[in-house]
Amino acid sequence: MIMDNCDDDRFLLQRSLRTHPDLKVIGEMDQGDTVLDYLAGKGPFADRARHPIPDVLLVDAVMPQKGAVEILRWLQDHPMPQLTVFVLSGSVFHEECQQLVDMGAKACYEKTGDLDLLNAIVDEIDTFSHTGRFDRSKAPKSFIQGRDARF
Repeated sequence: MIMDNCDDDRFLLQRSLRTHPDLKVIGEMDQGDTVLDYLAGKGPFADRARHPIPDVLLVDAVMPQKGAVEILRWLQDHPMPQLTVFVLSGSVFHEECQQLVDMGAKACYEKTGDLDLLNAIVDEIDTFSHTGRFDRSKAPKSFIQGRDARF
């Protein structure tokens, strides 16, 4: 699932994700409140057959309403072990990314319009999703921090 309030960023991420047949996007949302309703199964998202919990949530660090901090804080109170959160940010610094990782994100990446770099980020997310480990041999230069990462 993709959570980002920028149409262009969601489009580029979708484009890159399509090159990975094992990664299927089950939803795109541009509001943190809607993502929390989805994860909680509230309202129109109550039917889990139609609205399953994603394995991976790609979340923009900074959103107008609720961003990565609020999503991660909610997940601390409502654990979903099957859900892995990766943060993409256009404006968060190393210390803030470390805080997001400490709160439960697996990694924090700098947003990019460079498709090769974005593909490298998605490659790493795909590898982590299948192995539970980061492959640092092809580490994206925009990689900021990751829990359990091997540097």
